[in-house]
Amino acid sequence: MWKSFSENTRFSYRLPECPKAWKRKKAGWKPALSLKRRKSTMPPPSTNSSRNGKKKYLLLLLLLLLLAAAFYSFFRWFIKTETSPKTILQSQTNHPKGGISEGPVQVRGRKLYVDGKPYLIKGVGYHPVPIGKGPGFNFLQRPEIWKRDLPLLRKMGCNTIRLWAGTPPREFLDACWNDGRKPIRVVMGFWIPYDVDLSEPGNRKRLKRRFAEFVLHYKDHPAVLFWALGNENNYFYTASMLKDFYKFCNELAYMAWKAEGERYHPVAIVNGGLFAHKGFWRPGGEVGEEKNGTDDTSLKYIDIWGANLYPGKHLTDIFHRYERASKKPLWVSEFGVDAWNSRRGRTQETEQARWTLTLWRDIAHSKIAIGGTVMAWSDEWWKDSNGSPFTHDYGGYANPRGHPDGYSNEEWYGIMETIADPSGLDRLRPRKLYYVLAKEWNRSS
Repeated sequence: MWKSFSENTRFSYRLPECPKAWKRKKAGWKPALSLKRRKSTMPPPSTNSSRNGKKKYLLLLLLLLLLAAAFYSFFRWFIKTETSPKTILQSQTNHPKGGISEGPVQVRGRKLYVDGKPYLIKGVGYHPVPIGKGPGFNFLQRPEIWKRDLPLLRKMGCNTIRLWAGTPPREFLDACWNDGRKPIRVVMGFWIPYDVDLSEPGNRKRLKRRFAEFVLHYKDHPAVLFWALGNENNYFYTASMLKDFYKFCNELAYMAWKAEGERYHPVAIVNGGLFAHKGFWRPGGEVGEEKNGTDDTSLKYIDIWGANLYPGKHLTDIFHRYERASKKPLWVSEFGVDAWNSRRGRTQETEQARWTLTLWRDIAHSKIAIGGTVMAWSDEWWKDSNGSPFTHDYGGYANPRGHPDGYSNEEWYGIMETIADPSGLDRLRPRKLYYVLAKEWNRSS
């Protein structure tokens, strides 16, 4: 007869009922083989030690996060310090400029390249000040103005606009870039006041800081083509001041290179003309003169010469002379004629279109020019100092060789005629020049 050894064990181990076995059972003896679960001899885990282990793990994780944050902050501080206006101001122009830029805009020899392809500037000077406003009006902060203009510029085949000065908002540059679809690139003008004494260290430092901030703010936007320094400053300086000006421009160009690194944008000086003309331009500021610091050796950080040229119906003679004076590419920063004939007292749209087209073809066929920006997109009624910004006046200056009627009418240079509108936003009427350039530029695009 068999009895269960343990009623609580799932698998029972049975022993035969016998007196000897009964005595062993009574004495507490258990068989060697038993399927009954034995209690562990190890002490139970302590709740406190488990919590301590978790705390150590969290502390270690927190420490790693703090170290990572500290390293990231140091890296940001280091980069910011390396390219801050203060650091750039402290650097000296004693380092040779690197090779060709690794950025999207490059100068190779006398050519300009964008995204690895030759780029011919088919541009306009863009300063659409409304009727009744003066030169201090900030049209860049008026989206309705440039939203009116940009579609017309694209339709004309324009690929570049020149800004003389100002700090355009990102929305304006985004609209110019247009997500890379028929983009209009921007020559970023940095204004250098004519009445500032550049031999004074305080003035130089202040302008340098402003330019460093300007470059750092805009350098990463894809619409930026290059930086342009000043505008015809050589017309306003005495011979003793000229060298200070060109040396200062070279220092600004060095700062731009330091700020941008290997992806630097080119830097241009915008000169009034290139060579002296008897009876029109006083001597000084001619390209290639060591005494004024306009030779290539003195301007080793300047990449491009810009020049506002109004010599007459052709530019070829100036180009031939420039070719001997400098090896830098030439950008014709202003060219064209106005649409008013002072002799006859009427508009001259046909003459304006013919002369400007001839000048453009000289530029486009030149081996040294990278393009030009026509003067100007629209009429500016504020430019006659003896007139009113509410009237279309006829003031200007005599230029016997440079214009069909021998006179430059400053308020009539527009490719577009400006017409007052009750809405407050001026209407634009394309002159003949608009259609002539549209045909020329769209054909060669």
